[in-house]
Amino acid sequence: MAELKSKKDIRSLKEQVKKIADFTAEDISDITSEEIQCLMYELQCHQIELEMQNDELVKAQLELTKLNNRLHLIYHQVPVGILTLDNKGFIKAANLNFAKMMRTDINKLINRPFASFIDKDDLYRFIRGFGNFFAYPENNSIQLMLVGENTDPFPVLIQGTADDGSDMSDGSVDFEKRKLVIVITDISDAIKNQDNERTS
Repeated sequence: MAELKSKKDIRSLKEQVKKIADFTAEDISDITSEEIQCLMYELQCHQIELEMQNDELVKAQLELTKLNNRLHLIYHQVPVGILTLDNKGFIKAANLNFAKMMRTDINKLINRPFASFIDKDDLYRFIRGFGNFFAYPENNSIQLMLVGENTDPFPVLIQGTADDGSDMSDGSVDFEKRKLVIVITDISDAIKNQDNERTS
């Protein structure tokens, strides 16, 4: 078998092949058998590299799928409500626990205003403070009463965090694109315990 050419020669051969993609019989007749063998070897190596890369991509995809399934399970099984709100306070995503808290179907929550679940006595306070909470959610919390379908008002603690990387390269924030993830904890038991401690 003819000796393999240098990398520079192989690069030159590859360029020739690209040029004669729409080859003619005359073009092929100019290629020596040594050059054909060299190109075949390079193509086989390239094919093996692609197969190895494909195997790695398939493994990575399987790992991502497993991780996504675990996160999905955790998201819906944590003992708190989780919502994603847009800048107008409409629900864009919700977990199953919040749907259970509200005694409604999870699909009925999407694109519904979160304010529609707030007890009327707390509604004005929430609407007045939402802009500030949306802009600066970290280390901030809101305590208010929620009302679900066929439920009495119950107290919750709401904590939030900015979601979707809407911070601009210049340090500013695009509030139109920003989403707010809020965690809603039912604090009924904690308040009952406090009341019991006061009366005892």
